[in-house]
Amino acid sequence: IIFTENYVAMDYSKIVSYLAPATITSKANQYGFFGTGTSITFENQGVVEEYKVIVKGDLNGDSVCDVLDCMLAELIRTGNCEATQEQIYAANNDIAEEVDIYDFQNIINWALDR
Repeated sequence: IIFTENYVAMDYSKIVSYLAPATITSKANQYGFFGTGTSITFENQGVVEEYKVIVKGDLNGDSVCDVLDCMLAELIRTGNCEATQEQIYAANNDIAEEVDIYDFQNIINWALDR
């Protein structure tokens, strides 16, 4: 997993850098960005490693934390929507396996840039 902060990334080089000589492949998500759930693959001398991008507060995968993520967090928190593991990682500030009221408040704060 690659954790990153809340900003719009249209190029994976804004998220990762790799010291060893490697081939890096990735594909932006349906929005054209590298948001939560996007895969980045590193290949070096036959060893392939795939990582998922997690953007703090970005539950819908569009690479930013905004009001849509707040609504999705509330749906997940109240049990009206099932969360993926990536969404739980993006929502959590306390390494819990669920999205609780504190995570919901953090997402609101992140969306408001506080």
